[in-house]
Amino acid sequence: MMILWSLLSFASAEPTQFTTNSTTTLDKGDWSIGLFAPLRYGLSDKIELSVVHPGYVLTAPHLRMTIQHAELGAWSVASRHQMGYPTPMLRQLARGGIGGILAPDSIIPHTIVSKNDLYLGQSLDAGELTLSVGVA
Repeated sequence: MMILWSLLSFASAEPTQFTTNSTTTLDKGDWSIGLFAPLRYGLSDKIELSVVHPGYVLTAPHLRMTIQHAELGAWSVASRHQMGYPTPMLRQLARGGIGGILAPDSIIPHTIVSKNDLYLGQSLDAGELTLSVGVA
């Protein structure tokens, strides 16, 4: 409860980007965090860094970078690159009893995951249209 109250003390009424599936990045120095959302930070006006929600950073560390590239007419182009290490979380889930999702005798190898996406976005009166293609 104390953590929730301390997070609410930093709340502000300034407009922000709530969706991470967008070509728009946070402005330099801005940061964003939600109850179930990643911690995001604007490294520059065109580069945004984010990590998995701080509650999971020790069990499933993931780092993501979103880069705004160019404007193609009404469309903006961005790319997202992500690396992660889910092994500690998977090993915690491999147990018996409550919280055991995987069998206790599961062998969880060291795993590094990667995901790379390309985004095309256009602002519309009703919001933003984003098209994406990626490889994981």
